[in-house]
Amino acid sequence: MTAYLYTFLCALAISLVATPLMRALALKINAVDHPDTRKVHSHPIPYLGGLAIYLAFVISALSAYGLFLGIQSHPSLWALLVACLIVVVLGLYDDLKGSSAWIKFFAQTVASLIVIYAGIRIEVINIPLFDQIELGIWAWPVTCLWLVGLCNAVNLIDGLDGLAAGVCMFAILSIFSSSIRWGGGEVALLCSALVGSLLGFLRYNFHPARIFMGDTGALLLGFLLGVISILSASKSTSGVAILIPITAMGIPILDTIAAIFRRLRKHRRIFLADRDHLHHRLLHIGLSHRQAVILIYLASLYLGTISFAMTFLPSHPRSIIFGILLVSGILILRRWSRLYKASVDDKGP
Repeated sequence: MTAYLYTFLCALAISLVATPLMRALALKINAVDHPDTRKVHSHPIPYLGGLAIYLAFVISALSAYGLFLGIQSHPSLWALLVACLIVVVLGLYDDLKGSSAWIKFFAQTVASLIVIYAGIRIEVINIPLFDQIELGIWAWPVTCLWLVGLCNAVNLIDGLDGLAAGVCMFAILSIFSSSIRWGGGEVALLCSALVGSLLGFLRYNFHPARIFMGDTGALLLGFLLGVISILSASKSTSGVAILIPITAMGIPILDTIAAIFRRLRKHRRIFLADRDHLHHRLLHIGLSHRQAVILIYLASLYLGTISFAMTFLPSHPRSIIFGILLVSGILILRRWSRLYKASVDDKGP
């Protein structure tokens, strides 16, 4: 546990120092997020917070590997760091200049292929109540879809102060607990580094936020969550281990799925932003900014707790629980959709 505590405190300290420095830099170069009709903040806010998260994670992870695991014995770490650098450069360019959805997709795919080539991939999956499936040659496209999907899922929920950072932190804590249960020391170190980085950033990002993570941070968080979840699943002998991070990340995953179907139903482009996400709907029915964030925090904590509890269950009960959670999530989203429509009708055009 000493290694995990050291990594966490190192990341926390770096994040606490780096975040205000990135805020000052953003203000100096005018890298600020201006309010518009789609956003909920009312004044310009700097958004280079993702760089602080990146620096804290990389420095603390390299330090921890060097002290406790040995960098040379973990070549996949370098592939992960190179891939993260690509994602961060993409996010930074998008924050400063703006980029198309296809450029984002291409860069995310390249980053995903780097870690896949290094051996970080989903080899087997398990459909609840069915046997596990060996992916074979499909491991590459399935893993790529998982990583790119999580990048965009986290980016989509990054709409309220502290929301994306908090939801991801609860998910990572769940994966950390599971990795301790399965003896995944490498995964636990990465989780410790990311949790410390996020907690330090949240000091300045919780409502009212003084800095945003921007696409730089959101895309990086999604990518890291995807990679860490794959590494965590590979440390378990259970064929359904990948269900653990899926459950922990239930909120952004379900919100992304709902957004895709909503836009397809309305004949809109899938990548076109809107104000119909779960956090927008919570605000629309009368919750305050903090209330909406805390409610989603509680839901994420609940799912994270269930995710960790699933590590103590045999395969079939675990699959049944995942199936129940999936159906429940769909029903909850439908309920929120009805409440949202009702609130819109009450307020009128």
